[in-house]
Amino acid sequence: MFAFSDKDWPGVAKMVEECGELQEVLPLVMLMKALGKVTQTKGKLMMIQGGTDHWSGNLRKAMIEEMADVIASIRFVAEHNLTKRERKSIALRVEKKLQRFEKWHKGAQVQQRIARNQSKAKTRKRNA
Repeated sequence: MFAFSDKDWPGVAKMVEECGELQEVLPLVMLMKALGKVTQTKGKLMMIQGGTDHWSGNLRKAMIEEMADVIASIRFVAEHNLTKRERKSIALRVEKKLQRFEKWHKGAQVQQRIARNQSKAKTRKRNA
């Protein structure tokens, strides 16, 4: 059941596998505030603080390949399991989510600028 050539849900097992492989490369870091430290639970990219050189190879290249695999598996599952209407619903949801991500990203940038300006103001005040 759920094998790649499954008659009921073709591609679902492969999609799950590809998502898991992407998680091997990307971070799933848990902040342990009580202990005051970061503990890596998964994610080679986070383990080396965003660097791409790793004993298992170039993580940027691996991330690109795994992202492509995930996208391909999602497209396969959608094409072989969903109706045209359901695929359109996914496309609309993706656009909506991308807009939200952009909004969050811009918000994060604004917060970083505010924090830098506040830090600069404190430094000027101390030096005055």
